[in-house]
Amino acid sequence: PIYSISTLEAIALSHLKTPGTYFSIIPAVGTEVNTAMFSINNGEINRITDDFSITQEVLENKLKQFNEAIYCVGIIPEKINSFIKSENEVVTFINQSVDGKVLAQFAYQKLIEGVSGSWKTVFPVYSHMPNLGQKKG
Repeated sequence: PIYSISTLEAIALSHLKTPGTYFSIIPAVGTEVNTAMFSINNGEINRITDDFSITQEVLENKLKQFNEAIYCVGIIPEKINSFIKSENEVVTFINQSVDGKVLAQFAYQKLIEGVSGSWKTVFPVYSHMPNLGQKKG
């Protein structure tokens, strides 16, 4: 079977054993990153936000607002990585990509739950609206 999962959620799934709040981050276009926020408690993941694109500067400003521990996981641009290490003690940086073992466990859990998965019904989920095939300007 084939199951749909956001890349950002797949990154956060690697941390089911560590409760907390997570920002999954991957590079987007220019100075933007794709991100989503999740909470993990008792081995379960809960989505706090949809996937979205944001500039690195805006993300840094959002991270400054946190007073409690938060984890930034994924492929973090160097500028944000430097900010995290120098200015904010409550933000923990974990550089990682998607773990194939985690994806296999996710699919196995869906199979056990009786969720049907088919390539005919799975569609990509984007953090922004792509303009594939559209003329610019």
